[in-house]
Amino acid sequence: MTEFQKASQAVQSITTRLDALSSRLAEDPANEFEEQNAYFCMNTELMDVEHILSEGSSLSSKIHGFKERASETDPNKQIYGPEMKDRVQRLAQDFALQRDRTVDIRTVLEAVHVMWEGQRQQKEEERRQREAAEQAATQAAFAERQRKQAAEEARLREQQKKQEALRKKQEEERRRKASEKKK
Repeated sequence: MTEFQKASQAVQSITTRLDALSSRLAEDPANEFEEQNAYFCMNTELMDVEHILSEGSSLSSKIHGFKERASETDPNKQIYGPEMKDRVQRLAQDFALQRDRTVDIRTVLEAVHVMWEGQRQQKEEERRQREAAEQAATQAAFAERQRKQAAEEARLREQQKKQEALRKKQEEERRRKASEKKK
């Protein structure tokens, strides 16, 4: 396999990887763990592709060399024919396109990550609000039970006072009748 074929396969592999990343970005993770895992995996994959496509990488150097040889204007130094020049030009364009795609995908990945983080924070805030509402309801129910219990205790005390007063009145009445009988 020639160097050109290896470079072409590498660019095609990168295209496939970027297509897969784009597809994964469109998926919605089911939970926070999947979200964090997806971001970590996609970020790692994208960093790897960015490294391969970066200036100074071996693939970048190879494609730059192909372009220089294909753009040779001196007929005595030209080693590529018109067809190969077209292939080199297409490869260089595809390489540049994939490099541009990484920038776009990075932007989208970071935006999606911010969106996921916002959704996670919103869910967390909603959960805290639900817990606060549940706690407030529990406290209100407890306060209501205490109020009812205090009211019941007051009613019972009042009833006991009335019974005690009635008992005293009956006792006094009984004593009064007993003293009247003695007279």
